Amino acid sequence: MISCVELLIAGVLAAPVSAPIEARVRDGLAARWGVEATRLELAWGAGASDLSEPGTVTIEGAGREGWVVLAIERPGRPTQVARVRAGVRRTEPVAARDLAAGASLTAADIAWQDRTQWGAPRLERATPGAVATGWRVRRPLAAGERLAWPAVAPPLAVQAGAPVTLVWREGGVEVSRPGIAVNGAVEGGWVQVRVDGRAGRLVGRATGAGEVSLAGGMR
Repeated sequence: MISCVELLIAGVLAAPVSAPIEARVRDGLAARWGVEATRLELAWGAGASDLSEPGTVTIEGAGREGWVVLAIERPGRPTQVARVRAGVRRTEPVAARDLAAGASLTAADIAWQDRTQWGAPRLERATPGAVATGWRVRRPLAAGERLAWPAVAPPLAVQAGAPVTLVWREGGVEVSRPGIAVNGAVEGGWVQVRVDGRAGRLVGRATGAGEVSLAGGMR
């Protein structure tokens, strides 16, 4: 939810806006951003107190830091313009206390907070799954900081320099042999493996603790 401090920093006015206008803006932004209208947070700014019943509502602007311009046009009347700041509410995992780099997350380390991301939903870097207990803390985190990759990462399924089992499966046939992981990887990550008697390295994906699955066989 919006705090008083956020409202003061953003310069938001305590301006009541009619339900029909707010509904049109909420529905318009939800369609533009591809989110549920009920998840939108709206904070009205300059010009909002002067808005009357809507005619044709147009939302303009890229929404930098959540701010867009609202224009209301009605036949035979001047266009009304106002600013509104919009964001998307979501529940995110945050650090329940200060966490040191190298620690593994426990249930006591994870708290959940409702937060507003101002502006259109951003495309985030691909993540290796939802944060869970056992994930590694990769840098110091203060209490309240968001728990998200790459600040935290899943535990390694394969450790660099550790023994692994190479597995090849196809058509009900399974072949396995031992090897040594050249690099560490989370489950689903790529691993290079040294095998005795082979000059080159085999490459596969970590499919479990100490297991690497090969797609091309062991030729």
